[in-house]
Amino acid sequence: MFAKQSLIKSWAIAISDIALETNNVEQFLKTSSDLSHIFLDNQDLNDLLSNKFVPLETRNKVLENIFSKEIDITLLNTLKLIVERDLISATPYIFREVEKKLLQETNTVKGIVYSINKLDKSLIDLFEQKFTKKLNKKVMLVNEIKTDLIAGIRVQVDGKKYDSSIQGKAHDMKRKIKQYRK
Repeated sequence: MFAKQSLIKSWAIAISDIALETNNVEQFLKTSSDLSHIFLDNQDLNDLLSNKFVPLETRNKVLENIFSKEIDITLLNTLKLIVERDLISATPYIFREVEKKLLQETNTVKGIVYSINKLDKSLIDLFEQKFTKKLNKKVMLVNEIKTDLIAGIRVQVDGKKYDSSIQGKAHDMKRKIKQYRK
């Protein structure tokens, strides 16, 4: 496992360096996240791309058919190299590491806005701006629906939770009451 982890880090550093050198950090950041999820969630694709009985040329064609219009040519060629080197099982971890390195490099953090309904993009952008000022880091937020919230929102970013839901306020009041009883 140790050898595989060092291999994952080496690939991630190389891909991150390419993103920085070509000034494509934003695109690589988004694509890395997407590729990580794609290869983590699609075992059939992984099986096909790692199958030695399928000629390498055919596996490369599959990659081209799926990704040629969606991702940067450099990343497509990187995927072909990963297939050629029989590292397809490490692909989601490589791209997760790429995402982590690019976020670090750009002083960016990812976070989640929990709400009971889907939020407008403009509202999410507003939250991103507010938290960017608050944390002195660029903040990228995604919206997740959480049906157990009672009105309001909850934001989790950079290891901290910011809760403005009624449920969160009730929890705070309960905590304060217990504190003053002592």
